[in-house]
Amino acid sequence: MREYIVDILETIPVRDAMRRRFPTVSPETRLSNVFRRLSALDLRSIPVVKDEGLLRCVTFEDILRVPRERLSEMAVRGIMRRRFTYVLPTDFLHTALKRMMTYNVDQLPVLDEVGGKIVGMITRMDLIRAHDEHVKFIRLGRRE
Repeated sequence: MREYIVDILETIPVRDAMRRRFPTVSPETRLSNVFRRLSALDLRSIPVVKDEGLLRCVTFEDILRVPRERLSEMAVRGIMRRRFTYVLPTDFLHTALKRMMTYNVDQLPVLDEVGGKIVGMITRMDLIRAHDEHVKFIRLGRRE
């Protein structure tokens, strides 16, 4: 079967699997609001954006390190991760998966190649869905 001969994730660009609609927060957003959004949307992290540019990401774990009584007074800018990784729309899903594994994250921001603006998000579930759809397509093609 082709799936084992060619790594399917090396043939699908990120732009074909990324989410073009995704939640973001500003650096001024209160941590209590971010905590509620992450919980309600079942996310582990959320991009921090200003003027469509990605500044950093804030994770559920980052928020859990803050004393509960400070969540309503503290803004995201106080705990944003200094370093983060991302992918480009032209990168392949294999690259996205390797970065997720290397940095132990469940999702990555997708930045455009020119201005560095955030244009999407890609999650592990998006990778699984794209893989599954591609395998189904290959199987359908073999039946005809």
